[in-house]
Amino acid sequence: MSKSVLIPIGEVPELDNLAQFFGCGVDSLPSSYLGLPLGASFKSKVVWEPVVERFRKKLAGWKSVLLRRGGRLTLLKSSLWSLPIYLMSLFTIPVSIARSLEKIMRDFLWPNNGATKGLHWVNWREVCRPKHQGGLGIRPLCQMNAVLMIKWIWRFAKEEDAFWRKVVVAKYGVEKLGWWSKKSHYAHGVGCWKSILGGLELFKNLVCFQIGNGNRVLFWQDVWYGESSPKSQFSNLYRMAHCKEATVDQMFITNGEHIHWDLSFVRRLNDWEEESVCNLLAILAAREVKAQVNDKLVWPLDPRGSFNIKSFCKVVYDRPLCPGFPSTAIWRSKAPPKACFFAWAAALEKVPTEDFLKRRNFHGRSRCVLCREEEETVHHLLVHCHWAYLLW
Repeated sequence: MSKSVLIPIGEVPELDNLAQFFGCGVDSLPSSYLGLPLGASFKSKVVWEPVVERFRKKLAGWKSVLLRRGGRLTLLKSSLWSLPIYLMSLFTIPVSIARSLEKIMRDFLWPNNGATKGLHWVNWREVCRPKHQGGLGIRPLCQMNAVLMIKWIWRFAKEEDAFWRKVVVAKYGVEKLGWWSKKSHYAHGVGCWKSILGGLELFKNLVCFQIGNGNRVLFWQDVWYGESSPKSQFSNLYRMAHCKEATVDQMFITNGEHIHWDLSFVRRLNDWEEESVCNLLAILAAREVKAQVNDKLVWPLDPRGSFNIKSFCKVVYDRPLCPGFPSTAIWRSKAPPKACFFAWAAALEKVPTEDFLKRRNFHGRSRCVLCREEEETVHHLLVHCHWAYLLW
């Protein structure tokens, strides 16, 4: 009890006597519990000030002047970038705080040399791309925040016996089929869960269902075979469907071991619409319904069917592969990190050669410092210069 405190909500008479009886202290809201804020607005910048302060303290103890860029990248990804992850897994990070933290990371990666401002070789947006796209694999904080919060939607659907889920259901309710929480329309006291449910529609478009008895899966609207819902594949039949909110088990009749699909429409089918019905019935004939098995939510982007952040980011945020970029040759080599970092920058043609500095409005000589014959570019300095050619 000496490690506990009493936090009054409203007027509590004889609070000091209660604290003395239990042998604990007295605190007030806003406070913190397990490092998370209690009683404070989740969008308040005050909540995030300790994270910003921890960023600065980390930098002060790292002797950054002595670190090369390979070491800076390692420390940035292993420590700096991971500091706000715990808080971002539940609360929406303000955009201004995310920009402040990313500015600290940028300045750490491209340091000042004392007299002048540090020259940023590569734009931060390019740095934040995955490695196979020519970046350094550092996710933007706002992007990572959105993914971490969407993971709670997956947990809500899967952890049906969890106590935290029962609390959310008691406060907000649950939709008819029991997969998702209802959205709250109140103005106060619901911001945290409301912000989590902001990604529900995007999440619904990516998940699919494994059919058991079919009583918790919508026949037309959910993805339970193939890569899209029957509503998307057969939009003409969906518009004529008699019950658009019907579950799978309401759409078939069992006769012993045989299943007969009952597709009821609001009107008789025309000749050109019968082909769509035949195609749908051919697909349904290959589906197996198990009356003794419950329906299951599946994440189709992972072989195990379980939600993970990497696969979500790959589909939603990542662009197609950067053709010709030698990411494997650079980052999976046995070279030191500082050499890998330089090779990465050289592959992007973002090494501070004379032509690079001219584009940044720096004025200086434009001849190669080795052969003094051609302009100093990345390709010339590292490959085509006859001195470099002899070296390789």
